[in-house]
Amino acid sequence: MKLDAYRKRVRVPVVWIVDHKPREVHVPEDGRAPHVERATLEWHAPGAPEPLRIDLPSLFREALGEPG
Repeated sequence: MKLDAYRKRVRVPVVWIVDHKPREVHVPEDGRAPHVERATLEWHAPGAPEPLRIDLPSLFREALGEPG
């Protein structure tokens, strides 16, 4: 329900659902089951010269206060 609201009402093109326990991000796509990312999350914003790349293991370590 919330995902539909983001997409249809607010027109958010990409939604990431972060699950910190298994350290993964679910990326729903129109009409398909979400795919799961565990290593690198990548998004190329319209007009950006290059994509945003997020190293998920590093992000989760930092966010959860674990030593690197």
